[in-house]
Amino acid sequence: MELSILEQDGITLIECSGELDLSGSRQLKKFFMKLVLEQKDRFIISLREVTLIDSSGVGALIFIASTVRKLELQFTFTETPERVMWLIEKIRLKSYLPFTDTLEKAAEQLGQDLLQEL
Repeated sequence: MELSILEQDGITLIECSGELDLSGSRQLKKFFMKLVLEQKDRFIISLREVTLIDSSGVGALIFIASTVRKLELQFTFTETPERVMWLIEKIRLKSYLPFTDTLEKAAEQLGQDLLQEL
């Protein structure tokens, strides 16, 4: 799993690329918590380049959603590949996890205009 970060207008964009398996989920959770400890409070997590997700990957998404809710932060997942969304829908988590179709809609949901650099 490769993770990259871009910050703009108070929004932290985390782009995930690769396999969201046991190793990748640990990496994502650790990366996310580091940002939370840095006082970041609005997140967009792009899953566009995720090639595989397993149960530990789903667990990482639930962990992030739970953490954000407990800390009263803002976030959404976006650009989710069909195969990932299929799994989310199959295990009935779509109503628990926030998703938007595009990066622009995600930024709009968080109350910011998204500039072209994102």
